[in-house]
Amino acid sequence: MTQEWKPSDWGRSFTGSPDWRLSLEERELRLTVAAQEHRATIEGESSFRVAQGLFWTDFTLHPGKVAEVKVDGLPNAQAATLIAALGAVLAEVKAREDVTFLRRSHSVLSDWLGRVGVTLAAACWRAAKVDPGCAAKSDPPVRVESLVQICG
Repeated sequence: MTQEWKPSDWGRSFTGSPDWRLSLEERELRLTVAAQEHRATIEGESSFRVAQGLFWTDFTLHPGKVAEVKVDGLPNAQAATLIAALGAVLAEVKAREDVTFLRRSHSVLSDWLGRVGVTLAAACWRAAKVDPGCAAKSDPPVRVESLVQICG
């Protein structure tokens, strides 16, 4: 769902801001100022800045390599919905980063546990002076948990 914000007539008059329109769709911000469109994907709080004044709020977009684009004249009452929408997107971005981190961590730990299991099995077999190949040949195969119980 696309959300949009624009300055009020009074806000434009008092702040001297040009006519502009800001839209948010998923993680993409589009700021159109004087028929020129600037886009930025929200990666974090550094993608934009919202500053509330006494009556109107200004918005600054950091579209990457292009210099920042600043507009003003958004009524503070409308700024509340803008801030809430941006906060929701930031929370989603953070949640995705957390899930990615947890998946990577799980993969690293799983690999490590697998190596530990193989090392433990080999050490246990050597201690019991048993042929290491017999664990794989047994039906069902010997599990690491069983070896831990056997080896103590």
